[in-house]
Formats: sequence, structure tokens, C-alpha cells
Amino acid sequence: LMGYAFKSEDFVENGIQLIRMGNLYQGDLKLERTPVFLPIRYREEYSNFLVKPGDILMSMTGTIGKRDYGFVIQTPKNCPDLLLNQRVLKIIPRKNCVKEFILQLMKDDFFLEKLYFLAGGTKQANLSVNHLNSIEVSFPSVNEQLKIASFLSSLDEIIKAQTEVIEQLKLHKKGLMQRLLPETID
Repeated sequence: LMGYAFKSEDFVENGIQLIRMGNLYQGDLKLERTPVFLPIRYREEYSNFLVKPGDILMSMTGTIGKRDYGFVIQTPKNCPDLLLNQRVLKIIPRKNCVKEFILQLMKDDFFLEKLYFLAGGTKQANLSVNHLNSIEVSFPSVNEQLKIASFLSSLDEIIKAQTEVIEQLKLHKKGLMQRLLPETID
């Protein structure tokens, strides 16, 4: 389901947040990045474009030759309801398709290479639902999808934890360097 082209004149100070491409930053959901809100009544008026916890979203526009689109995220369990903006796609799995398996599949380089090849445009890369539908993939049984998704998700958690450790070590090193080395060299 492709998002809706909400009008900027409808934006309000507080309400239901509109999820835009910039909020799917490098494969992470970043709701704090330039938040935009619509009136609460839009939750019912535009219920077809409602994003709930557990939904899979993808950014559909970027730059030709760059990997700055095709970011796929799954909204966390504690995520508030959101509204889906244009150029953001919500993936609605078919029967016998496990959301978490689809998420892992769409993050894989094999899938992304096919995706980047399909994008139309001269400077701006634009994907469509038809582009996504043209990518053929095989789906194992539901039980196999669950096992694969669980295994890959656990690896993602380990990678995320290790990345955080590395970032903390870099900050620690920077602090040590600032204390150990003089500020100016004469």
C-alpha cells in the first residue's frame, strides 16, 4: 500500500505523526527526525493509511546511483499509530507469508540489487509497487520462514549490540585522547 499525499497546510503542532521517507533513516525508524503531525481525526478519516506496530515499511524514492532508498523497517511494538505519507510503502503480506521473513528478505543484498536495478528516473530514483511485484522470490514453508526469520533476527540483535559497544569504545578512546594529548602543539 503506497502512502497518501497529505497536504502541508493540514499539518498541526500535535496529533498523529506522519511517517515520511526521512523517518526510515538507514534502515532504522527515526520518528524524531523532522516530525510532522496531522489532526487526530485523520486516524479515522484516513484509516486505510494507518501504520500500526509490527507493520513493514519501505522508502520508495532516493538518488540514482546511491543506496539512499529501499530502506525497510518494521515498526516496533511500542510504536504509536502513524499515518503513511506518499513515497513510503506499507508491505501487507499474503497468506502463508511471515512478516519477519519478508523483512529479512527485503534487507538482503540479493533483493536490494534487484530493487536498485529497477528504479526509474534520471537523477531521482523512484520505485513503484509494480517494481516490487516484478521481483520473484521463493518462499519456503511457514515453519521454515519462522525459523529463518528468528535466526536472522537474533543475529541482527547481536550485530546491533556489538555496534553499540564499538561506538562506546570510540567515545572512550576520544575522551582518552583529549586527556592524553596536549590541545596545542608549539
